[in-house]
Amino acid sequence: VRSGELFVQTGTTAVRITQSKAGSVASDPAWSPDGQWVYYVDTRQTHGWWYNADQGCIDYFLLTYPVLCRVHPDGLDAQAMMSGQIEYGRLQTFFWIHDPSISPDGTTAAVISDGPTDPTVSDNLLRFIDLRSGAFESTPDLPDEHPFGHSEPAYSPDGRRVAYVREGRKGNDGDPSIYLYDTADGTTSWLASGYRNPPWSPDGSYLAVTKSVG
Repeated sequence: VRSGELFVQTGTTAVRITQSKAGSVASDPAWSPDGQWVYYVDTRQTHGWWYNADQGCIDYFLLTYPVLCRVHPDGLDAQAMMSGQIEYGRLQTFFWIHDPSISPDGTTAAVISDGPTDPTVSDNLLRFIDLRSGAFESTPDLPDEHPFGHSEPAYSPDGRRVAYVREGRKGNDGDPSIYLYDTADGTTSWLASGYRNPPWSPDGSYLAVTKSVG
């Protein structure tokens, strides 16, 4: 990512594969396992209306909202998979979408989001998006430490588990823990504390992690 655009680099050559429109910013790129797509979050802008409780009126404002997108590595056939924009009649708000990780069969994206329910009452937690329908799948309630939520999901190579970080706090310092979510039975288990950034080894036996220093 550079200046809000995505690039694919081969050797010493980098090719831009996204084009910013009306101030949009691309981030969080993730390859599909078959190498045919690059998934990313495109943060876009629009104008909307929202209730101003202090003034007792509806205000006009600039709304930024995320859209989960994908594009081929040659920059062709860009597609929007899910928008975080929400409309309540004439009012507009959004839910977050970030850190996409794509399942080995290419049908599901693990993301961190406070959707699809009211974003004012939900933390950013591990969620799953059906990439065929563009809708959230049902996800069991997973443990978190309000209001820090989750981050950094990563599918295992066989698709049976998703490693993710449960964000916490120890005094004034962050205290992340890595958990494993079982995609078959919807259970979650603690793996290690004090670490983050959990990508898998190709055989699914190890996680390469970053130690968090408080």
